[in-house]
Amino acid sequence: MVMFQYISFSVAVVGSALAGAFDLKTTEIPDEISLGMVAAGLIINLTWTVVEWNPVYIFQSASIGSVFFTFGLVMYLLGQWGGGDTKVLTGLGTLVPVAPIFGTQISIFPFPAALIINIFLVGALYMIVYAGIFSIINKGILSDFKKRVKNDLLRILLISSLPLLVLFIGIARAGWVLDIFYILLLVPMIALLLVIIRLLKSVEQMGFMQEISTDKLRPGDMLAEEIDEIDAAQDPTGEIKGVAKFMIFFAILPIAMYGFGFAEGMYFYLSLPAPTLGVLLGILYLLREYTPLKNISIFKDSSTRIRGLNQDEVEKIKKNYETVKVREGVRFGPVFTIALIVTVYYGNLILLLV
Repeated sequence: MVMFQYISFSVAVVGSALAGAFDLKTTEIPDEISLGMVAAGLIINLTWTVVEWNPVYIFQSASIGSVFFTFGLVMYLLGQWGGGDTKVLTGLGTLVPVAPIFGTQISIFPFPAALIINIFLVGALYMIVYAGIFSIINKGILSDFKKRVKNDLLRILLISSLPLLVLFIGIARAGWVLDIFYILLLVPMIALLLVIIRLLKSVEQMGFMQEISTDKLRPGDMLAEEIDEIDAAQDPTGEIKGVAKFMIFFAILPIAMYGFGFAEGMYFYLSLPAPTLGVLLGILYLLREYTPLKNISIFKDSSTRIRGLNQDEVEKIKKNYETVKVREGVRFGPVFTIALIVTVYYGNLILLLV
């Protein structure tokens, strides 16, 4: 029934928009919103399954939700984004696991893959705009940016001029004006990319990071440097064990799908990454616990993950440090709503690049 897709899509848009608004205002996404999206997706699709007596809907929702969660969890543990982003992404997976019938069906990738790709493409553009606005507000960023461009001007010109070598070594054949045009077009594009990279670096160093007195440190602040007292309280082995057990629990999904005769097809295979990650982390736990490889780990230290400090951590830092470096970070929440709407009604943005 199309009605269920309309409901799921509406909840996904409203939920992700609310998450983005909270992220912009407070830098935090409430669990009530993100986990509510996950629960809503599972409930809506379970209801659809019961109404049509077809388990494919709940299996689609659960499998895409699990693979999105697995991807988001790895991103979080590697320090690439926050835990709230992982939960919102999981919510989108459970709510909109397939392309709605009222949206476009044009895409070179399956809908879940197109959504992930669009999140990163929209995210890249969003970060550039975000950095630009931030640099206008903070005059120190513009000053640092101009200095970086001035110091690296020769390097920028040399690197961006590399496509011109193609013309001189004869790869672009005479008379192929279109080839020459595209090669020449690469010159300003590369130069612009190199300039944007320096802008983002200036924003990161001058706008997103600052050293403050620990008296001003508050719960929710994010660290911009490693703090031994925070990392010492982390139990990497215990954390790996806990995450491994949790992820292995997801094995229930492929087992259930196998039992209902869904052992073939994309959604069955997409239900496997979560328990597979659990098994791999279990092996990592055993290596740390029972072999000399006690320091092997793939996770970011606790202090350098994209997360806010809790009250106990703030007290530890105040007790041992007079100043500390904190960071603001890009508030990534609004990207999910934009990417979802674009993916449903346009398709994969990568089509614009080919």
